[in-house]
Amino acid sequence: MAAWSGYIVHIFRGPPTAYEVEFSDADGRTVALITLAADHV
Repeated sequence: MAAWSGYIVHIFRGPPTAYEVEFSDADGRTVALITLAADHV
């Protein structure tokens, strides 16, 4: 089973601070794009 990689693609300076994170599979295909609060990163 291949792992996913997550990359921060945007920082929202807030308040509150949040991060847009893109997750991709082993082939580089995007599988999720989500916004997370700073305390969830």
